[in-house]
Amino acid sequence: MTKPVVIIVGRSGQLARSLALRAAGEGIDCHSLGRPEFDLAARTDRAVLTREFDRAREAGAEPVLVNTAAFTDVSGAERDPDTARRLNADAPGELARLCTDCGVTMIHISTDYVFSGRADRPYRESDRAAPATVYGQTKLNGENRIRASLHDHVIVRTSGLFSPFGHNFLKTMARMAAEGRSPRVVTDQISCPTSALDLADVLLAIARRAGTRDLVRGLFHYCGNTAITWHGFAERIFAHVGGPAAIHQVGQTTSAEFDPDTPRPAYSVLDCRAIADAYGLERPSFEAAIARDLRDWAKTG
Repeated sequence: MTKPVVIIVGRSGQLARSLALRAAGEGIDCHSLGRPEFDLAARTDRAVLTREFDRAREAGAEPVLVNTAAFTDVSGAERDPDTARRLNADAPGELARLCTDCGVTMIHISTDYVFSGRADRPYRESDRAAPATVYGQTKLNGENRIRASLHDHVIVRTSGLFSPFGHNFLKTMARMAAEGRSPRVVTDQISCPTSALDLADVLLAIARRAGTRDLVRGLFHYCGNTAITWHGFAERIFAHVGGPAAIHQVGQTTSAEFDPDTPRPAYSVLDCRAIADAYGLERPSFEAAIARDLRDWAKTG
């Protein structure tokens, strides 16, 4: 099997950084593209990417494009739908067309927000998408544009990313716990928070199959193995930082109180059986992921 060269669109985001770290640990060549050299908000610079594809092939490797870039501010997308559309829909479509022209496999990250959040069981890939937000709609449009123009694609929907990198819920709650603060966290949104490091391992497992008959194309779900409210997640983090008694510091609120102008899915648990069957991937322990990511953050400061 030819070793891949992973070309990451996105450089500073937590998933891009997690992917670069995991790739380096496995001896996989990885190149991250980001601003100012490569700016999806402005345009997709075909020359930058084609040079990366050519370098990989000259080295006898299989180039794989992983698009981690997105406009992920759910409330911000409601205020600035044009930018959300550019980053979440237009740009993925342009990347997919370029990958078609160059014969490159593309792995793209999507979201649980493509669903309405009114289900009473985990969402399967075949379930009807019905996003209630600009963010969810633009991400769904991006999926559709990739499917329409690129055969060799894998789209992975995920949920609630956290990691030792960047700004995310895990680090925010851990800081508040260490400072003895008492946040109010929503109790009426259930999802499966996902470590970006664990998702990175999944993406690398897929990338290794690019250019082979073992690549299983299409749409998949991957998230953490525990369905929980954001309030419950905060309690777990506080317990890791301050011990079991610290969970009493976490207060409660509702989605309507937290952000009355932006609807969020009440239930967006994803069914991950398809990716487990296709790629033989098991989901690591949620508790272990929290502990590891907090430990790694403490090491890096």
